[in-house]
Amino acid sequence: MFGCPITVGHMTATPHPPTSPYATALLAAVDTAQAGDPLTPVTVLCPTPAFDDVVAAVATGGPRLGVDVVTLDMLLSRAARDLAPRTLLQRSDVAAFVAAALAEGATPTPFHEAQLHTSAATHEALTDALFALLNSPAEWRTQHGNARLPETVAQLAERAEAHFHDTHFTFPDAVEAAAASHRGALVTVGACAHDARTEWALAQFPQATPVELPKLREHTERVSLISEPDEAAYVTGRILDAVASGTPLHAIAVAYCEDAELPFLTHALDAAGIPYHAPAREVWAQHNVFRALRALLTLRPEEMHRHQLVELLSTGEVNNSPGLRAFDAGSRDRLGTALTGRDWDAVLATAARQAEDATPDRERVPERSITAARWVVDLREVLTPLWETKSWETFADAFRGVAGAVLSDQSQLAAFLDPLCEQLAAQQGTPNRERALEIASAFAARPARATTTGVLTVGPLESLDGRNLQLAFITGTTDAALPGTLTPSATLTQAQQQTTPEQFLARRGRTLAAALEASRSIVLTRARSGISGGGLTEPSTWLEQEETRIGALHPALASGERTPISHAELALANALAGTPSERAARYAQIMRARQAGEAGEFTGFVGSDVGLRTLTRPISSSALEGFTRSPLAFFIERVTGNWVLADDAAEMEVAAADTGTILHAVFERWTNEVWLDNPARPARYADLDWDGTARAALERILDEELAARRTDQVNPLVWETFAEQALVDVLTWLKAEQGEAEDGWTPLATEFAFGNTEDEPAASLPLPELGVELPIKGYADRVDYKVEDGAVTLRVTDYKSGKGKTTDSYVDQKTPTGQVKDGAPHYYFQLALYGYIVRTLAATGDPTELFPGGPGLWPGDIAAVQARYWFFRDPKDSHVNITVDDNAVATLQTNLSNVYRHIQRGAFPPHAIPERWASDERLRLGVANYNALTAILPPLDFDQPLTTEHTEPTEPADA
Repeated sequence: MFGCPITVGHMTATPHPPTSPYATALLAAVDTAQAGDPLTPVTVLCPTPAFDDVVAAVATGGPRLGVDVVTLDMLLSRAARDLAPRTLLQRSDVAAFVAAALAEGATPTPFHEAQLHTSAATHEALTDALFALLNSPAEWRTQHGNARLPETVAQLAERAEAHFHDTHFTFPDAVEAAAASHRGALVTVGACAHDARTEWALAQFPQATPVELPKLREHTERVSLISEPDEAAYVTGRILDAVASGTPLHAIAVAYCEDAELPFLTHALDAAGIPYHAPAREVWAQHNVFRALRALLTLRPEEMHRHQLVELLSTGEVNNSPGLRAFDAGSRDRLGTALTGRDWDAVLATAARQAEDATPDRERVPERSITAARWVVDLREVLTPLWETKSWETFADAFRGVAGAVLSDQSQLAAFLDPLCEQLAAQQGTPNRERALEIASAFAARPARATTTGVLTVGPLESLDGRNLQLAFITGTTDAALPGTLTPSATLTQAQQQTTPEQFLARRGRTLAAALEASRSIVLTRARSGISGGGLTEPSTWLEQEETRIGALHPALASGERTPISHAELALANALAGTPSERAARYAQIMRARQAGEAGEFTGFVGSDVGLRTLTRPISSSALEGFTRSPLAFFIERVTGNWVLADDAAEMEVAAADTGTILHAVFERWTNEVWLDNPARPARYADLDWDGTARAALERILDEELAARRTDQVNPLVWETFAEQALVDVLTWLKAEQGEAEDGWTPLATEFAFGNTEDEPAASLPLPELGVELPIKGYADRVDYKVEDGAVTLRVTDYKSGKGKTTDSYVDQKTPTGQVKDGAPHYYFQLALYGYIVRTLAATGDPTELFPGGPGLWPGDIAAVQARYWFFRDPKDSHVNITVDDNAVATLQTNLSNVYRHIQRGAFPPHAIPERWASDERLRLGVANYNALTAILPPLDFDQPLTTEHTEPTEPADA
């Protein structure tokens, strides 16, 4: 930019009348400077925010020759042309110097001696300090007072100055060049200097003459509001009112006393549709392209952790990816779970093996898991060469290639990638992930682009300096922000910064005085309570005006005293006036229903039989039990299909579910191998070589299962400990199994499947009161039989790896399906349901077809069916048993008839979430609102006997 010379024909617009005091003062200063010679060059130096005001004011005096309006930056930019071929020193240049100075093998520094030279914090702090010193006058650097760290930094600054002298220039160099080349008069507008460096720069122009600006202020208001959002809404509403009254938008400005005010102000202005220009309120870390670049640096090719991959995909900037939702579903699927390291290869290897050995579809790795794993493996191949580079320069080049290949938004990529790669290339030593991430983290706080959509100015307090306004707002006028706080530096003394507490307060006072005289009308505001984390909210003692307290803003919407500033406020105003929008009315209806605890469509009673489709196809006992725990969760998962998948992280223990899966597989394989599929088995199960071949087979199978299921998710030492305990567990199980064999029990089947596919036996439970058959599916871990006195007893076993005490307290022969205890439902349908299914199938089916490993004919009538949970790791409460008799089946039918009836009626209310440390439901559904509603709505009943008169659904309230 080259300033704005005011010559004939250059200015036609006259925003301010020629008689305005502001223009009169400026023109008088110019006339004084040209009094002896009308062709004398006059430079009018003004603050950047006041540039347009000054240009417009000078133009009101008619054509003038030799008058040049500039800001300090513009003045220095001109002088910089004379310093070519040297270029302006950038922070990245200093960062590269610091990296070289602190590298291993470089000239020793106190940072090397203290072993701090590799610390990212050291690099960042030293870069900031050197950049500040190099852009300060040389005489300031020596004023370290022999303080160790500031003195060390000053010595490094001398080295850096010598290093950059021939190639770069700094702020003092530009100021001195500008002062030396300046010709003519210099007139300054406003205070101009609000920091030590600018004060020094202006002092280099002794010929400068300040303009005696008039005191524009005619009216001052001081108000306080409840919070920062209210404060921003109030200011925005006043701006709309002023514009409606004829005040030009360019004659209005908003200044804030602390940066925390900016997001609230810009949010309110955006909502109101008011164009403005303001400093950047966002940083690089909030931009998806930069987030993606940083996520790429977090990935280790040998690890490829799922959580880090999710972070990368969440940016939405990855090219040719499966997408976040698809990747999440695929990598967390029960049959294709992968977390890190070898897991991804294992998924693909398992899928390839299953394709060759004709694994049943229900047991195959799903296609979405294969797609997710293949993408990870391909990405790993792209990343691997990056971390094989030997220098930072080649690393930066390789990273450019990776970003170009992986990321989709190439149009914005260069703006973030170029500075980052430039900084990476400047590092010394061997590339490493930690240092790369430290560099990226430093860029994360870099401001994004400023907002420049309109002429309304929003900026810090000094942005009002030198302005000619009709209305100005100064927000955040709290005691903490005005005057504010001087933050000490560990690397620079106050003398090196030329900022003592007294100097800081003097500059802050000068800034406030200039702001208060920049407009005809000044409105001072503050929030009485802070939600931005800014600290104290007491009124500033620097302001003398009486403060008016303003309460909630919404009553003024209803009375018409306030203009709605957004669609949300307009909707609120309409609602307060008795004409709410359709959405607002619906929201109010929902909240009233929930507060009253009405059984209606807004409290889980959907009023339709949409859920019945879940009962027209086979359903598992766990799903039915889940309905009793939380009908709402059942609706979310089973009816709408919105499943929450497990997201196990690396842990210091093997999850209970994984323990059960591994040991179940061992028991199943062993039973099949030594008995059910063994053509050379003995006549009696009890005659197995329990201490010889049986034990050897069990130990071998355990070793194979552990090897196949080894995962990087679990710490190696923890896995070894788990393997040792697993051996103890299976040997304990074998001993118990031998005892049961000697008692006459013989295996019939393992993983006895029914109702899952067309190839499996169909199973259902009649619900006579409702006149329907409930189709059932499931897998029984084990089915055994025992012959005693010519009668056959069947037994269904479900293995459990946890503790049996809790289940045992709810399930017994009197309550074979569980019970309501302490107001909470505790239902266990599996034992009675599986027992009934096995009893029914065994009575009607061919034993050899149903149980290939069993007898060709039943050695007697089936007299009884038992069902049990076997907690094989709990010696104290190892078994929970019931006999599946007619009473147990009747109880089961009553329970499930109630479940069916509730689903048929569309009843899916919330049930109270158990107070547990680890609860997925508490996280997914929330606790406070959810449990508040359950305190009003009673839980559904599952024990009420039904008759045919209950089959007709009734309409719930508000349906």
